[in-house]
Amino acid sequence: MLDFEEFKKWIIEHDIEQKAYNGFWVNIENYKIEEPDEFMCYFSTYKGKEDREDFEVEIKSVAINYSNNYPNCDYNHVIVTIPIRYKGKEFGYYQLLLNFDGAPDDDFFVIH
Repeated sequence: MLDFEEFKKWIIEHDIEQKAYNGFWVNIENYKIEEPDEFMCYFSTYKGKEDREDFEVEIKSVAINYSNNYPNCDYNHVIVTIPIRYKGKEFGYYQLLLNFDGAPDDDFFVIH
């Protein structure tokens, strides 16, 4: 079995929380620029960094994923999930996928 204390040390050592929070805000700002009309449908009063307090940004889970192509298991990640909550309502989620060396590999910004 995997030792959870070792996993927590890995999270801290690789600054995973900060990487996830930074990725979340980069995606919010990119969404605002790339899809302004759609963005305004969900986040109508958000103008920029000064309005960040309207978002509830906290990590919901950190998981180790040993691939979705079992039994090869050659696409493995640590996945950090942050719900996209704005003014008390949840609109989707942000996920950051990290390699086991702590480097970001991909991320997803999903509105539903």
